[in-house]
Amino acid sequence: MGFRLEGIAERVCRSDTFGSSSRLRDFLRYLVKRQATEGQAKETVIGVEFFQRDPAYDPRKDPIVRVEAHRLRRRLREYYQSEGAQDPWQLELPAGAYLPVVRRREDAEFEWRIAVRVEATDPPTAEGLAAEVIRQLGTLRDLKVLGSLSSLTSRDSRDAVQQLGANSILECRLDGFHLKATLSRAQRDRLIPVASFDNLVQPAVDALTSFVASSIGLRRTGGNPRVVLDLQSYQLYLAGRGWFHRWSPDNLIKAGNCFEQVIARNPGFAPAYAGMADIQVLLAYWHADRARPVLESGLAYAKKALELDPASADAYCSRAALEAVLHYDWELAPQLRFAEAVDAVFAAYDLDPASPEIGNEIVWVRNCCGHHLEAAEQARRIVELHPGFLEAYWSLAAAESSCGNHAAATAALDRAEYLAPDAPFTVALRCSVEGAKGDVEAARQSFVRLDSLQDPASARAIYRAWAYAAIGDVEAGMQHLERAVDVADPHALYVEVFPPNARLRSHFRYPEILRRQRLPHLAAQPGPHRPLKGEPAVCI
Repeated sequence: MGFRLEGIAERVCRSDTFGSSSRLRDFLRYLVKRQATEGQAKETVIGVEFFQRDPAYDPRKDPIVRVEAHRLRRRLREYYQSEGAQDPWQLELPAGAYLPVVRRREDAEFEWRIAVRVEATDPPTAEGLAAEVIRQLGTLRDLKVLGSLSSLTSRDSRDAVQQLGANSILECRLDGFHLKATLSRAQRDRLIPVASFDNLVQPAVDALTSFVASSIGLRRTGGNPRVVLDLQSYQLYLAGRGWFHRWSPDNLIKAGNCFEQVIARNPGFAPAYAGMADIQVLLAYWHADRARPVLESGLAYAKKALELDPASADAYCSRAALEAVLHYDWELAPQLRFAEAVDAVFAAYDLDPASPEIGNEIVWVRNCCGHHLEAAEQARRIVELHPGFLEAYWSLAAAESSCGNHAAATAALDRAEYLAPDAPFTVALRCSVEGAKGDVEAARQSFVRLDSLQDPASARAIYRAWAYAAIGDVEAGMQHLERAVDVADPHALYVEVFPPNARLRSHFRYPEILRRQRLPHLAAQPGPHRPLKGEPAVCI
């Protein structure tokens, strides 16, 4: 078996699919060789032996092994869906393990990976319907439903299947008040129709989920029957979900207007309340002048949604995020579990690789884990694919600055300013970048500009904490960090891992900040990951 395993691995490594990544080839060869000689290695052993980490490193704070294992599993799947489609043996790296296994193609467990593609005359409604169909299909056991944005931006159905690595596709078209759909299986370069569906749009999504389940022999799990809306209300709800997924201040307002109209017409419809809670989470993190009232409003919406539908997964997620910031309730949202965070965000990325929001979450996690080179590489990919996505430029600036690439960080902030002039977050981050570069005078000028943007009494204290730290006034920075904790600013939870807070960690009152927020002290932050010799910076 050892010879067979090594031979199959070499065939995979010599493929075009693996041709662009020497590190993944070397990682696969390392795992195969180690299994043949010593069996499965622990995560920490792999980190030390292959990724050259210090023997005392903590994989909970530096999850490089999990990250690269995710990339390897995805690349193996791409290989067997393309040039390795006819290989009689398949090499797999089971989830949660670092032990490669070989299976006959006919014995390999079949995994349903279904793409969802939606067409409608109104783009926000199409996006909202795609999100709603995917949400409902998620109640089916043993089915992976692949991303809405990836499907919506595809040229055609075969392109959607190829982009996502799917083996089936559900093509939906909203025609007036009717939802029509076709379920097809992918066979090489063809799509073979399995069944078709035609029904009124509401409650068609529930019916469509049952249709897919019966067509492929899967069972549905959990979930309470939803209130049936009139057609106009349901289309308002779909438009709200569509605007929400465009994730900008103006679009969040449009989404909120749609959800509020649905609630006014149908006070018992839980998903609209959950949508309002989701909006408040994003506003509190990125766009609100005062976080606490926004957070409290969001928590009320989340609780109302759960009162109406105790099985609302969206409402539970929003409630956990809101409780963590307002009340430091880590039983609902356990803190600093970076390994689990990496697993969750990569699972989401695997389902929707074209989503800028999910891709940016990977950048954020990498920045928090100290993998700034990889974070910058991923952020550059996002802004290339989505040049209008503001938050990605913020993440890129933080990563580039942490790598010492201050000119690149400044260029990212220039683009952010072009997209949203005078955004306080951009100016505060610019101040931090200039301070990290050692240009105190430029940092002072940015600080003055931050003051001029709005009434200083209403400006977010966390921005001033970063700005004062950048100009060297750590005492004033600490005072504003303490105020940020007082007003429940979500960014205050990231004091240990977000780069602009670095100078504040030396202040003698800093441990009290951690104690008040029930955060553990990270004794040693991982430094920027430097590529191994001959290893290029990687892109997720």
